[in-house]
Amino acid sequence: MLLIVDANVVFSALMRRGKPLKVFELNKLLMKFEFIAPEFLFFEVGKRVDKILKFDCKILSGDKGLKECLPDRVITPSEALEILFGRTAP
Repeated sequence: MLLIVDANVVFSALMRRGKPLKVFELNKLLMKFEFIAPEFLFFEVGKRVDKILKFDCKILSGDKGLKECLPDRVITPSEALEILFGRTAP
């Protein structure tokens, strides 16, 4: 089933670690949903980046400017694939 993910769900998963996060985690195992996000989601993330950066976590992003600003925090999709395939340490 294809689901469009609302920005609020993404932020809730990141910040509160409640039911939205459980949905994403369970789907990783069960593969019931295919998630897509509207283009404006990246704009919304940009508006709240200060709150997100308070967490001790990595950010998955293909944005080259963000990678240049936060090289230790940002993991590109290519880097994530390398980690998933065990070619690089996390």
